[in-house]
Amino acid sequence: MRIHVHNAVDGHLSPVTVADWKEAGGDGHQVTFGDNVQAYRAIAAEVDVLLCATLAMQPLFPLDATRLKVVSCMSAGLEYLAPFNWLPPGVQLLNNSGVQSPKVAEYVLMALLMLVNRMPEFAALQQQRQWTRCAPGTLAGKRLTVLGLGSIGQACAHKARLNGMTVTGIRRSAATHPDCVRVVGIDQLAEILPATDYLVATLPMTDDTAGVLNADVLARLPGGAGVINVGRGGVIDEKALCALLDSGHLGGAVLDVFDAEPLLPDSPVWTTRNLIVTPHVSAEDLDIYNVMTIRVLLDNLAAMAAGQPMPNAFDTAAGTRRHAA
Repeated sequence: MRIHVHNAVDGHLSPVTVADWKEAGGDGHQVTFGDNVQAYRAIAAEVDVLLCATLAMQPLFPLDATRLKVVSCMSAGLEYLAPFNWLPPGVQLLNNSGVQSPKVAEYVLMALLMLVNRMPEFAALQQQRQWTRCAPGTLAGKRLTVLGLGSIGQACAHKARLNGMTVTGIRRSAATHPDCVRVVGIDQLAEILPATDYLVATLPMTDDTAGVLNADVLARLPGGAGVINVGRGGVIDEKALCALLDSGHLGGAVLDVFDAEPLLPDSPVWTTRNLIVTPHVSAEDLDIYNVMTIRVLLDNLAAMAAGQPMPNAFDTAAGTRRHAA
């Protein structure tokens, strides 16, 4: 197949290179690389598969590629590309789900350890030069709720179980999962939260998930609970979360994603009590990201050639990976 790799010019990720392609085992396909619209237009009519940096996709519209069979994006969340009426009929859209899971799971484990050891409090006390002793805890026996059991949520649940946590999973279907003592549908979210010590949100941004963690829902978390968000910022009411932290009802939070990115200078998130901010970096391991991205694409192409469903097929109506667990 003729595969064209379209990199972003000013992206925060390194461009996919010939060396990455060889390391991923991509021999057997004709591959070209580019980072500008003119280069793409010159070869569009010959391209069967387009592997594209998600934020570099829109300038290519309309795709005008008569042989095109697959468009694969280099990120898991594709809400930036909605609505999907730009996708030519019969062309399969893939996301990058699975590439980020190991890295995000380690980030979430780090965040859980920070919260249970009260690191946000100690960081604030350090800035105030206060020697105040607070009693940290351990993860073993704590109750974790993972909101969203896709590939990232499952990896987080696995890390948490190995550290002795009791994990409840929430997803669209209540199918069981080996790392969870219980899996329920999202309609039971409000029922689960009062028995939650730590809540991890890994949800994508869709019409169904926007604002799902609103003020009333967040208030159902018990006193001292912690919140971690590595999905999309728009699923949480940030003002309500900040108010619950500042009041002392919630014990702490670690947020890697926000409703507006970059986080605005006047956002109350910056100064909220016991809240740690990271700038949307939980998913990125620059040493392996590109190679794993290519391998995800190759695995999907192999499935297509064998007449099997492609694991990363994206449901443009639901805004999620079609075969997500």
